[in-house]
Amino acid sequence: MKSKFTLLYYLLTLLIVVFVYITISLIPKLFSDPDYDGIIFPKIFLPAIVIFTLFFLIMGELKNKCTELYLENNEVRVKRFWGLQERIIKNSEIDGWKLSHQIYNHKQREFILIIKNNKTVAIISQPYHKNYFEIKLQIADKFKYIGYEKFSYIKDFKKMLIWH
Repeated sequence: MKSKFTLLYYLLTLLIVVFVYITISLIPKLFSDPDYDGIIFPKIFLPAIVIFTLFFLIMGELKNKCTELYLENNEVRVKRFWGLQERIIKNSEIDGWKLSHQIYNHKQREFILIIKNNKTVAIISQPYHKNYFEIKLQIADKFKYIGYEKFSYIKDFKKMLIWH
């Protein structure tokens, strides 16, 4: 079974492209435009906000939650970054899965965390996957449920920084 993305995933991709465009084209103009000479706020604050937002979108949402998942007979394939990074995990290496919840658009949404060696190796999210509940059933059939993990912004931020 292959995961399928929702419209939100494609909107996120468009948003990332827009922020990359802003970063590459507009921020250098702030430093070369004489109208901004002597004004520190737009030269420091605006680039910092744009770069932080771009980092959050790429490393937080795209890397961790917008993963393409293939559930096959003896393995799980996880693709990140529009398929540029692929990881194959044998079913026997997977410890199990956990369920988590997070607020998205004022609604509580589910996330499945696939665990290997006590570390999250893939996250399947209800907001980004059309066939989330079908995937959840397949994962529940194949792997052991090992508990609920309460959402934590600190853990989420750490997952952004760790490259796995």
